[in-house]
Amino acid sequence: MGDNPNNYATFDIHSSVESYAHAISSLEDMRPRLKSPTLLQDPFNKMIKYLYASNGEVERLYALHKIGAFKKNPVNQEGKEFMLQAVCRGSQMLPNLWYTAYIKSKTE
Repeated sequence: MGDNPNNYATFDIHSSVESYAHAISSLEDMRPRLKSPTLLQDPFNKMIKYLYASNGEVERLYALHKIGAFKKNPVNQEGKEFMLQAVCRGSQMLPNLWYTAYIKSKTE
């Protein structure tokens, strides 16, 4: 939407990025980055911060896409690291939300 001064992709980015994330993400890479679920004291505000932080990475994602960092062969280490961080952020937030709902459902 709007101006595109950096000439980033305007179509087909979702499928290429998502298929890349699927192709390069492995439990071996993710397991050391993930922790046990934690209780979120203020889940609404944590989710808002998570969404803003994720949105803050959008331009970097487009810039990496533009330079071909999400190609599978050969794997670009900067693209792989970016994607693993993004996948792990989401993979951590979801169990934190589930755990919080479970614990709070017993006390509230």
